[in-house]
Amino acid sequence: FEAALRISPDYPDAHNNLGFVLSQISDRLPDAVKQYEATLRLKPDSAEAHNGLGAALVRRGDCAAAIPHFEAALHFKPDQADATYNLGTCQMAVKNYAAAIPYFEAAIRTQPSFAEAHFSLAGCLAKIPGRIPDAVREYEAALQLRPNEGLARLVHAKLGMLLADQGRAQDAIV
Repeated sequence: FEAALRISPDYPDAHNNLGFVLSQISDRLPDAVKQYEATLRLKPDSAEAHNGLGAALVRRGDCAAAIPHFEAALHFKPDQADATYNLGTCQMAVKNYAAAIPYFEAAIRTQPSFAEAHFSLAGCLAKIPGRIPDAVREYEAALQLRPNEGLARLVHAKLGMLLADQGRAQDAIV
């Protein structure tokens, strides 16, 4: 990507792709942010760059700065499940579970196979009085989508504890 930028420094896709790669390396997050910002200077309506910048900011621990970028991503591309999910995770991070629920539900409507959204929705629903059955259903949906991956271990643990807390110890054992 850097080679492409040496040839064409105003190439927004190269900045965006470099930002994505750099955001995967924790000590390169500041560089990732700079690349996403460069993309947005060149292409302010890039939903992907807004979402990427927001995700990099979240990885840096700054949900407040990330939220406007996720909202911008949705403005430019309303059906972007990742940006919707990311808004939910920001709400969840500040324990605003009720506010997070609609974001996770919207991400699932856009992408029904989004197991992480089902998992996060379940976590929020479990915090809301009277919504435990819904939380169980969402944990089960996440498990059905990803039965053999790392997420499955988390789902089993969360679902088991939730069932045990509800007096369903026998169900939690299975």
